[in-house]
Amino acid sequence: MTELPAPHLPDRLRAVLMQDHPRFSDAEMVRRRVAFEVAMAEAEVDHAVLYGANWRGGAVTWLTQRPATTEAMAVITPGEPIALFIQYYNHVPQARRMVCDAAVEWGGASTARTVAELLRKRGAADKRVGVVGAMPFGRHAVIAGAC
Repeated sequence: MTELPAPHLPDRLRAVLMQDHPRFSDAEMVRRRVAFEVAMAEAEVDHAVLYGANWRGGAVTWLTQRPATTEAMAVITPGEPIALFIQYYNHVPQARRMVCDAAVEWGGASTARTVAELLRKRGAADKRVGVVGAMPFGRHAVIAGAC
């Protein structure tokens, strides 16, 4: 990567700027995951689905470091890896390079149906599932059908 002009940037921050994809430290990402799972426990939620699309989806980015450029859904289940589903198949390779500590997959023909199937596999049928983000009603209905 080419050096960018930033004359007043400290060396420790310049190193972040020079990464292919500037990212938060592993320790920070663990802190975020723990904080999120504590909030889930306080809300008595067993699973959480984070939704984002069209650059709106701060929770997806906050927990995975992947901006929700197109539709993205993340499934958080304590004790399980984060599952991140990206709608556009050709965006998956870049997402895998950007994300740490999450399994990134294509969302398939319907990201909501893919997420619903994962929730079924994780035993969400008789559990509480929280939703974070402005999820459209149709997608919510698909996911609610799994719970």
